[in-house]
Parts: sequence; C-alpha cells; structure tokens
Amino acid sequence: MSLARACLAILTREVRLGWGAGGGALLSASFFAGSVMVAPFALGPAPDTLGKIGPGYLWLALTLASLVSLERLFQADLEDGTLDQMLLSPVPHSLQVLSKILGQWLATAVPLLAVSPIAALLV
Repeated sequence: MSLARACLAILTREVRLGWGAGGGALLSASFFAGSVMVAPFALGPAPDTLGKIGPGYLWLALTLASLVSLERLFQADLEDGTLDQMLLSPVPHSLQVLSKILGQWLATAVPLLAVSPIAALLV
C-alpha cells in the first residue's frame, strides 16, 4: 500500500467517523449556533454594540466550537486498538496524525462554514 493511499484511507475514515459516530460534526455546529443565539441576550440587542463586538465574538465561538470535537480525535482509536495498529504500520506517524487532523477538520469545518454566514447575519 502506498503512502498516499494509506493517508487517504485514514482521512476518509476520520470523515466518516466525524459524520457518523455520535454526531460530532453536527455537535460543533449546534454549539456554535447556540452560542451565537445567546449573545444578544447577554450583551443586549443594540445593533451598534453587536456590530462592534460581533466579529470577535464569532471568531471566539468558532474556535470554541471546533474544540468540542477534539476529544474524540484519538480516544476511540485508543479504546479499540486502532492506535496500536497505526503505530505498528510502516506509514510514518507524522503522516498518520496529519491525515487524522485533516479528516477531523474536514468533518467539523463543513457544517461550521455552512452555519457561519447565518450567524454573521444574526450578530
């Protein structure tokens, strides 16, 4: 198996796990949407206040929403023995980790990118 094929297999596995197991991708998007909807209640509905704070608040909410799914990056692999098999494979560990991170990012970034324009209009 070539390096590119192995990395692609890891990447597709991570995207499938992100979309299928436990709703990790939608959990991040719903956390982001919920935190954006709470902002006007906490800060007040004044458009000038929301306009000043809005961009920074959106970046903060996006960052926190992307952190929600990071716990699952290696936890399931550790529990079911996949991590041990990955460590024994001839594929360099840095490429395996890069593929896992990219797959996790793709699984969580697509829903966040879909929700972001709507959230920007709300704030």
